[in-house]
Amino acid sequence: AIVLIALPDVSTAQLVEQTDSHLAFGLGAFNTNENGEGDVEADFRAEYRVGYRLAKVVRPFAGAELTSDGSVWAGLGLAAEVPLGERWFVAASFAPGLYAQGGSDLELGSALEFRSQAEIGYIFSGGRRLSVAYSHISNAGREDPNPGAEVISLYYHVPF
Repeated sequence: AIVLIALPDVSTAQLVEQTDSHLAFGLGAFNTNENGEGDVEADFRAEYRVGYRLAKVVRPFAGAELTSDGSVWAGLGLAAEVPLGERWFVAASFAPGLYAQGGSDLELGSALEFRSQAEIGYIFSGGRRLSVAYSHISNAGREDPNPGAEVISLYYHVPF
């Protein structure tokens, strides 16, 4: 209790910063590592990145992706974004999601798959962005098989 009394008054406004929400549309290559299974497929993504940020860095997001062979992943997660100067940013995100194999030859091992991602991008005037991302989708060793899949994507972000 003494520690709480000694802490400075931190208002909610200092912990949560409101920025523009945005939609991010991605096009990429799914299963770039091929792991001896499946072929490289086109990957189409759409994400909603929420405008408020916790501690000025972390924002929630919802995302979905579809491959050219009909595999689908959809999840909810958190992304940490850090500015690099005025125009550049780096981000890392993690999201659990549901996966359906579709017509792909790649069996990821379960319906629950986790996506981790690293991203670097440029912010244009007006808030539009262009970024490149590398992500990994895996069941985290919970099921067999667990080949995982790597995805390289190019994103275009539209603020609103």
